[in-house]
Amino acid sequence: MSVGRLRLKEVVEAKLNKQYWLQGSNHVVFSNLLELSNFKDIVEKYNQLSQEDLDKVQPSKFRLFLERVNKSPFGSFDKPLHLKLVEFSKLPNVNDLIVQGFERVSDEHLPLAIQLAKQSDSEQVYIALLRLFGAKQRIREAEQLFQKLGTDEAKEVMVEVYCLNGQLEKAHELALKTDKSHLSLLKGHAARGEITLANKYFGLLKNSDLESQAYEHLIQVYSYRGLPGDCKQVYRKMRTKGLEVSSFGYEQLIRSHIADADITGANRWFYKKTIGYPSVGMYAALVEAYVSGKDIIGAYRTVKDCFHTYQGAVGIDKWTFIPKSVFEPLADQLQGKHTDYLVDRLNLSDFTGVKRSSVLTKLMQTVTDPKQKLEIYQIFENEGLRVPYVGYQTVIEAHGQLGNVDKGIQLFEDTIDGAFQNEHDAYVQMVAYLGKTKPTLVKEYVKRMTDKGHQLTPSVYEALLQSGERDLGLQEQAIIAGPEHTLLQKEIKYNLFA
Repeated sequence: MSVGRLRLKEVVEAKLNKQYWLQGSNHVVFSNLLELSNFKDIVEKYNQLSQEDLDKVQPSKFRLFLERVNKSPFGSFDKPLHLKLVEFSKLPNVNDLIVQGFERVSDEHLPLAIQLAKQSDSEQVYIALLRLFGAKQRIREAEQLFQKLGTDEAKEVMVEVYCLNGQLEKAHELALKTDKSHLSLLKGHAARGEITLANKYFGLLKNSDLESQAYEHLIQVYSYRGLPGDCKQVYRKMRTKGLEVSSFGYEQLIRSHIADADITGANRWFYKKTIGYPSVGMYAALVEAYVSGKDIIGAYRTVKDCFHTYQGAVGIDKWTFIPKSVFEPLADQLQGKHTDYLVDRLNLSDFTGVKRSSVLTKLMQTVTDPKQKLEIYQIFENEGLRVPYVGYQTVIEAHGQLGNVDKGIQLFEDTIDGAFQNEHDAYVQMVAYLGKTKPTLVKEYVKRMTDKGHQLTPSVYEALLQSGERDLGLQEQAIIAGPEHTLLQKEIKYNLFA
């Protein structure tokens, strides 16, 4: 960059600083926040706003902000954002969007969403919580909440929840004769590859407002069965009727060629989409198609292209980008000695710095052999690459799996000061790790958590039970115990909405 352009960049940044943070009107500050292109910047700037700032924000602007956050395809900054949002939830008519945003937040924080819904005591917010339980596969909690609500809208959402989680028998018992229920049932049967039933509900949705979605899920059911010809016919009917195909539809069309290892056919649909950028789901499907056709280099090039596309399209922070869904087919294909081949592909690529670190971290998370995790971690050390904290957490777990508990503890102690926004999760993971490997240290680390003001979570309570502790005061906590918390399930009375 020339000196002149560099100077211009500095001047613009200085003006932006003044515009965002030195203007007298806090409403203008928040409005300008909506115009930022980098998601990380949005969250960081938002976290600097005080309650006084937010009290001056128009609710319509705040809804617009939350809608934009929830639609973002990435999530690593969503958790601290939504923890902050819970503190600042006094604006009217936005709590449903805050609850909705918890979909991409760790299950450990679900009690905050429940707490917010109870405080709001609004059906709109409870409906958002019902959808959240469905997305998190928390059927028991969803059923409890549905019993509390009992409205027709709640019934339609509960049908959606059952279908999303493959419980179609219950969905049929509850379904209303409405387009929304019919679409939910179509989605459920399409996800199972049940062609006859999917066509039945598709017929009920023809010429409705939901017709476009209905066509795409009809494509999905044929794709599931590996019938690319039928998928193509449905696609042509859509286009003849003037209906646009979304990224979801193109993803299904790509997937229809995976069973036959037809890389050419998959690519044809990938490049057929001309409006907007290919979705991450489309990229993941194309990677799977390359892997099915044994073209690992093509799969890896697709991963690189995915990274570069979204870096340019969204301006997202580079650390958060590549989803596991893109790497899983590669990792599945390259287990054991073949993992070295994937690392070699990385060495031959032009990934450097944070891009390379991001790729290595996702690869380290995906491989199952703890020895391989440590080998990949060694690459970080050899090349002096920065390790994101989730990488350290993966290595700590690997040490535990190999019986090197003390090495895991030492790595935690050496790195916890750099955890920053991940400090709470770091302690949760460490306490859970100790519960499985060295229960005698659990209470010590739980005390450190509480001294720092961190909230205890189901995993922490489970570890305390593993350490022999029994007086946990569980009746005072809104706790969501997952299937992995077997001891905790026995200790708590399971009725969140009594």
